[in-house]
Parts: sequence; C-alpha cells; structure tokens
Amino acid sequence: MASFTAPNNLAAVIPSSSRRKPSLTKCNLSPSQPNESNTNHALPRPPLFKAIALSSAASILLHCTPLSPFLPNPLAQFGGGGGGGGEGGWFGGNGGGGGEHGGFWQRMFGAVADESQSQEWDSHGLPANIVKVDLEGRTNPDGSIGVTISFSESTWQSADAFRCINVGPCLLPRYVHNEILDMLKRHGMVSARLLQRIRDRVQKWYHDEGYACAQVVNFGNLNTNEVVCEVVEGDITKLDIQFQDKLGNVVEGNTQVPVIQRELPRQLRPGYTFNIEAGKQALRNVNSLALFSNIEVNPRPDEKQEGGIIVEIKLKELEQKSAEVSTEWSLVPGRGGYPTLASVQPGGTVSFEHRNLQGLNRSVNGSITTSNFLNPQDDLAFKLEYVHPYLDGVYFSRNRTLRVSCFNSRKLSPVFTGGPGVDEVPPIWVDRTGVKANITENFTRQSKFTYGLVMEEITTRDESSHICANGQRVLPSGGISADGPPTTLSGTGIDRMAFLQANITRDNTRFVNGAVVGDRNMFQVDQGLGIGTQFPFFNRHQLTLTRFLQLMPVEEGAGKPPPPVLVLHGHYGGCVGDLPSYDAFTLGGPYSVRGYNMGELGAARNILELAAELRIPVKGTHVYAFAEHGNDLGSSKGVKGNPTEVYRRMGQGSSYGVGLKLGLVRAEYAVDHNSGTGALFFRFGERF
Repeated sequence: MASFTAPNNLAAVIPSSSRRKPSLTKCNLSPSQPNESNTNHALPRPPLFKAIALSSAASILLHCTPLSPFLPNPLAQFGGGGGGGGEGGWFGGNGGGGGEHGGFWQRMFGAVADESQSQEWDSHGLPANIVKVDLEGRTNPDGSIGVTISFSESTWQSADAFRCINVGPCLLPRYVHNEILDMLKRHGMVSARLLQRIRDRVQKWYHDEGYACAQVVNFGNLNTNEVVCEVVEGDITKLDIQFQDKLGNVVEGNTQVPVIQRELPRQLRPGYTFNIEAGKQALRNVNSLALFSNIEVNPRPDEKQEGGIIVEIKLKELEQKSAEVSTEWSLVPGRGGYPTLASVQPGGTVSFEHRNLQGLNRSVNGSITTSNFLNPQDDLAFKLEYVHPYLDGVYFSRNRTLRVSCFNSRKLSPVFTGGPGVDEVPPIWVDRTGVKANITENFTRQSKFTYGLVMEEITTRDESSHICANGQRVLPSGGISADGPPTTLSGTGIDRMAFLQANITRDNTRFVNGAVVGDRNMFQVDQGLGIGTQFPFFNRHQLTLTRFLQLMPVEEGAGKPPPPVLVLHGHYGGCVGDLPSYDAFTLGGPYSVRGYNMGELGAARNILELAAELRIPVKGTHVYAFAEHGNDLGSSKGVKGNPTEVYRRMGQGSSYGVGLKLGLVRAEYAVDHNSGTGALFFRFGERF
C-alpha cells in the first residue's frame, strides 16, 4: 500500500504561528499614516466604536452594504488579530487594540469574512483597508431604526513594476510577471481587490505546477511604483525516513537508509522546493523495491525554520521470510462427459523467499514444482536464485544487479508438431538443467542491459520420460516410428553447452487511462563458445519492435475513457552456425501467429513475424481486431532433419480475427488463412 498526502496550500500545513514573517516593508492601508512598528496594538477603542457596539446590543437593525467588493478574499491570509496584533499576515500587520480576533467589527462581518482568517484593524477598530465610513440612519414604517454603513476602499499610487521574492528569486516564470504587469497597467491605482487578483494568479501558477505548499504571504512597497510580492514556496529543509511496525509505532528498520535514499528523486532532497510530482515519483520508486507493505510520503512544517517543509517518509516493512505451498489436481472428461480427476496424486509448487538480507535488498528465493508430490523424481522442476543489487555499492549511482541461479525445467518442444492433416505427433519433452549468472544494468527507468553466462545440459525425452535421440511419428499401421529428425546436436538425446547471453531492452510505454501507449524495443544475442558436446559455436539473435500508437487525444484522469490504440509489431529471429532443433525458431501459437497451434507453421533458422491490432475501448474493457503473418524465409531446410517438411507444415501462414479482453483473459475468434477455418480461443496474458 502506498499513499501520498500534500496540502492544497501552506495554510493547511503550517499554523499561523509558524508562518514566515512579513517583509520589513509593511503596508498600513491608511494612506494618511506612514508605516509604523507594532507599538500601537493596545490603543483604546474610540467613542464611535462604543456607540455602534451599544446600538448593536440594543438590537438595532443594521443594513450593511456587501463587503466582498472591498475586502480581500476571506480565504487569504491577512495578518494580525485584535489584541496582541498578529504577525504573519498577508499584508504584514499592526494589530488592533484589545478584543479577540479583531473585536466587534470582525464578529459583525462574520457572515462574509472567515473568522479563522483575521483581518488587519486600524487604531479606530475598523478594517485597515477602509479609509472612509458613512453612517446613515432612518426610521422604518414599523418603527424600527435602520442604519446604512458605507465603506470606501483604500488605494495606493499606480505601479509600473512587479517583483516576486522568496529567500532568493522566485520560481515564477517571466510570462506570469508580464501578465501581472498588464493587470497593474489596466487598473491604474493599486487596490486591495487588485492585490487579491495578483495573489490568486501567483498561487494558481504554483499549484498548477505541483508546488502545493507555496503561498503568497505579504505585499510590500505599496507606496512606491513597484509591487513586491513575498512568496513562501515550501523549500525542503529536511528529509525524515521512519520505519513503523504494524501498529504505526516508530521502530528501527531492517532496511539500510541509503537503499531508500538512492530511490528518491533529486527534487525531494533538502534545498529543493516541494513538488507533488516528486512525491509521487518517490512512491513509485520505493514501491519498486518490493520491501514494504505500506509507504507514505507526507510534507509537514518545519517548526525550527519558518516557511520550511520537512518531508516524512513512513515505511512498514514486509516479513523477511516467506513460504508458500500450492496444490493442483488435473480434471479430464469422464463417463457421460462429467469432469473427473485425472489422478488422485496431487501436484503443485513449494516456494520460499528470504528477502532483504543485511538490509541491502539482497534475496534468496526458490521453488520446486512437480505433478506428483508422492513420486516427485519423475518430473521434478526446481529453481534457486540469489539476487545481489547495488553490485558497485549502495552509495554509487551505477545501478547493476547480479543474479545467480541454478535450474531444472521441462517444457514441451513445439518443433515436433504436426501440420494440417497430419496424425497426432508423439510429443518430445526438453529438460534443461544448469546454472546461469548475469548482470543487469539499468541505464534509466526505461532502459536496461543484461549480460551473462549460461551453462546447461539439455536432455530430450518421450512421453514415457525415456531419452530419445530422434523425433517420432505415427505409422499408417498405427505403430510409432522413432526415425524422425534428430532431437539434439550430438544425436544421442543429450547435449551440453556454454554460451554468452546479452539482452538490451528499451521500454517507453505508459498508461493513458488504462491503455498502453508508447514503444518497446528488445534485442537479444546468444553467442556459443565452442564448449560442450560437438563444440557448438553459433550466434543466435532476435529483434522485437512494438509500437502502441494513440489514435486520438483524450483527457487524462480517473474515470476518463482510454483512447483507441493501434498496435504495430515486428519480430525477427536468426541463427548462424550450429543449431540444435530444440533451439530453432518456431511459428504459430498465441504469442506468434494466432489461430494456429504452437509450432504448427514450422521450425526454422530465420523467421519474420508481423502483426497489427486495433484496440477500441468499450465500457470497462476493450475489443480489438487483428491480423498477423509469420514466415520462415525459406530457412526451414537449414534445421537438422528439416522437421517442418517431415511433419508437413507450411512454413508460413496468416490469420485475422477479433477479440475481447476479459480481465486477464483474452477471448479471441481467429481465422486460419491457410485452411480458411476459424476457431474460438481463450488465452491468458497479453499478446504484446
């Protein structure tokens, strides 16, 4: 679980007592008086105020003209309350004399001014931006007395310059400066309403750019021809990383802090201005470590440095050790078509993981899989892997990860598959046992390079698990002949080899309202070293290019519909040198040419696959139409024994169809262009 919180403005985070003090140039909104220090906070209220207060107590009906055209926005931070005279106000602040939060006037105007945002008050107990008050009394027909109070707004001389200041220069761009200069020229005299508009424009730019803690706190130099806008931008003063237990108590974590710090974007370090996007990126990066069950990134005010922001990162670690057992039974049609168990012998997988060794995100994980727990030696498959990130050290920026694994796997070979009209071909299983060591270097979040060494023993077996040196075929008499193409390079059914492997991937895809958009490229090379059975020396290479083209612009956001997408895909594979049949490229299948079985089109030295898919969004999912083609480029005869010809396969084929995405399942109707027939398929996962 990951969460991120940020206030919409600094007022939501920083209490008034912690906000930055106004600039030394304060603005008294009474033009008849110069700026003064806060020495007149406790001036007594004049008789005028007492008279109006007594009238209010006697329930005199007051008809007040609207204040919103004259008073600044009540949501803004206007400094100073009554009594002690608050500082930290939008306009600086001389406090009024006595009374809580500005006294009677603020309570009287409470319908239009938020009491939590105190106004400035002059020595008469009036709002500081008011320079003239007219009272007009009249007797109503019902005998009551009506009083109309008229206010005149303060103004200052016109200004022809604007300057934004923080501790240093503001982030505010030049074009916003120019917009504000145009506002000053159009309005002539500077008024409270104009300052409010300037404040709103400045804060809008900051918040639109993700600077959620930025806020205008003061205007100065109002008696000159330059308006100075003081902004608290929300500069980060400290980064605080905390580990928590399940109850939220702060504890000492197992993960070393540098492991987390290297995942944080530079914009989240002290000295930078806090930005929401940097916080979101930090969430994604830390979450990619897969070490934590909960991640929170929260900005809070720095009580020791006014205007500063402390970024808190709260983490709950996953358990270091975990184990899991999953069992499965196979179902087959029984008598009357009812499903029945293929065997009472259970199969399944046992997996374990020990993560975050020494707090450096190193891990050991393994799995054992069998179809018969009672007699697992028949088809036991296992994998044990050690992962060592930060190979060059956690303090170095180079990001390389070492992986060392030993494995034993068994897969059905698609090379020995019959073509159209051919009786079922007995399957050939390929067992691989060996070790693999590689290093993955992440150049960027989108690009990575993997290189390493593979040493393995390959054994081919029939469906009875006996070693077989040749493929099998069914004779017209019903018998089985084992005189098919050779299954291994050595001709004995067992090969041993060592080769280098390298892979470079660049993935620039992203999600637009749930639809994948962008491009993905992959290039892989396997280079034989001449070590092993028959001294195999070869170069096997593959290139895959995929484009996800957004066909129309859409508004991005939660609940918005995804755009239609056109997918263009190309795949080329080739091999020079020694090529055992189990490493030949195959054509046909859900991830090659849809509408055909695995390997149904052929096995070759060189292949080319082309595909196009149009995805149209519908409510909650998408439908799509596709067309694909695969070709062996005439290289099938280059595979030892030519299994494509032996099993009467075409060597090329096309298909087209439509599909519907249902969660993780693809429901597709595909037409086999070679035979002209169609079929319905259900597949898991993505095609591209």
